[in-house]
This record gives sequence, structure tokens and C-alpha cells, in this order.
Amino acid sequence: MNHPSARMLELLSLLAAGVPRPGADLAARLGVSPRTLRRDVERLRRLGYRVESARGTGGSYRLPAGQGVPPLLLSEEEAVATAVGLRHAAAAYGGDGPGPVDTALGKLEEALPVRLRGRIEGLLAATEVPP
Repeated sequence: MNHPSARMLELLSLLAAGVPRPGADLAARLGVSPRTLRRDVERLRRLGYRVESARGTGGSYRLPAGQGVPPLLLSEEEAVATAVGLRHAAAAYGGDGPGPVDTALGKLEEALPVRLRGRIEGLLAATEVPP
């Protein structure tokens, strides 16, 4: 993974679980050297993410919970499942005007490729929204 922005998003995704991840494993997963990984972690810290680290040969990194939501990298299947779930939630629990479900759904649908929107519509047509 050569592009720094894509690598940073992938690193955030890997750290978002909140469990310690060994530095060597992260570097291998990202296809970078340990030194590049350390630089990337420092960039995240400068951006305001509180990345915790443990030093030593078994050193690790983690992003503790409670810092807000980092950008998510979803597979196409995960994005479709999330959109369908949000649509069902909006229909079942909708209130007076747009709420957080509606705004989250709008953001997700805006980011989806057009080809996935058809899959979402097909799944919605094949499932019932609970009353």
C-alpha cells in the first residue's frame, strides 16, 4: 500500500478495534517498514488521534475507545448491509423529521457507488420493514 492517505485510513481501521496490535504485524499488513509505521502513527497523533503505544520488542499500538469514530473502511457487502439496516431502522423508528439514522444513511448513500444502490433497493424490496 503505497499512497500515504490510503495507508493512514487502513491504519485507523486496524487500530479502531481498541485492542493492542503488534507493530510488526501492522507494518507487515500495511506493507511498510517499522520506521514508516512509526511516522504514520505520529501523523495520526498530530491529527488528534490518541494512539497509545507499548514500547519494546513486542511493542504494540492501539486506539482507545471513546475518541469518536474514525473513518470506516467497509467492504461492498458491509456497506450494503449497513445501508439496508439503516433504512429499516429509519422506517421502523422514524420520528418527526430527520434524525441521526436519517443523516447517517444520507452520508452512507452519498458515498456508495451507483452500482450498489440497485443491490440495496433489491434487498429492501425483498424484505419487510417491521411495524
